Amino acid sequence: MTPEILQQLRDRATDVRARWEALLRIEPTSGPLANPDTLALLIPQTLAQLLHSLVHRPAIRMTLAAAHAIRPPGCGCGYNPFVAYYVAAEQALVETVILIQAGLPAAVRIESDVAEMVSAVRRTACAEIKTFCGICRHKGLVSDCLYPSQGT
Repeated sequence: MTPEILQQLRDRATDVRARWEALLRIEPTSGPLANPDTLALLIPQTLAQLLHSLVHRPAIRMTLAAAHAIRPPGCGCGYNPFVAYYVAAEQALVETVILIQAGLPAAVRIESDVAEMVSAVRRTACAEIKTFCGICRHKGLVSDCLYPSQGT
């Protein structure tokens, strides 16, 4: 991601958090752990983690097609709060990158800035969703669970 876009994302962190929280509140909840009031408390830390990951990425230009090929897992039982959390995150962050780009000359707007944001959110979502599903008490109880029953 270009340093200018990354800096503007940092400068707009308050706006990103507000938009992320607003989007989180309109996502359907999947249980008490998906309470938007609770999940909103995680946004500042997750945003910092995402921005940090963008600083330490290899300088390879990513395409949107490659970024969209990263598919966070679903949750078979529907209780994983991170599914909706990262859907809202991706939308808020991509919207912000596009708004930043809209204020720049056309010559410096590059697809890879959006693609790298999508990729960062989705890679983090994959890890968080898998971790949560790994400790879920409903693990293995539904056919499309990430962690099928081991025949207990």
